[in-house]
Amino acid sequence: YDMAGPFLKRNIAVASIIRQGRWKSGGSVSLPRCRMDQGIASVEEGVGDTEVGLNFIKQSPLFAGKKIYMTGTSQGGLITMILASRHPEIINKAFAFASGWYAIGFTVTGCIPFVQNFQNKMFEDVAKSTAAPTLFLYTNNDSFFPPNSVTEAFGKYKAKGGTGVLKTYPDVIHLHGDGHYMFRSPEIWEKDVMEFLGLEK
Repeated sequence: YDMAGPFLKRNIAVASIIRQGRWKSGGSVSLPRCRMDQGIASVEEGVGDTEVGLNFIKQSPLFAGKKIYMTGTSQGGLITMILASRHPEIINKAFAFASGWYAIGFTVTGCIPFVQNFQNKMFEDVAKSTAAPTLFLYTNNDSFFPPNSVTEAFGKYKAKGGTGVLKTYPDVIHLHGDGHYMFRSPEIWEKDVMEFLGLEK
């Protein structure tokens, strides 16, 4: 739980929502192929799972009257942005690390056009809804979502009226040289995230 440290030291409670088929949650994860309908179904499955946890948090007396910030990484990052667009009445602010659904950098050649189109569509759909303030975080050496893919998808997002902010970082030289796992290194993003949330001391 590398992301939790910066919040815990500021006395901010951290709750982790685990989707079906992830870690020890049980169930399974649907694996979409190069079809739009399969991709959308897979995303909605993940959103639905996470929404259950979000509603639990909303109804819990532990969080009554509290600001709720949401985050996630990779697929969880995209889910975060979708839920922030659908539930600004619950989510005060949202930030996401390396958000996306398909690993563009690892996709077989025949699937690449579809994968980028799908990424663009997800970002456009998020932009269409009134959303909580959002921050997108990426690095230049993300093996899943390279800079050209991020630039294209975020450009589509802004063109549809998206108001979120994009923050990119130079190559991460640790974490096995893959910036996709930047969430594990708070020293990279802590200052920017805390300023965005209004928590910087």
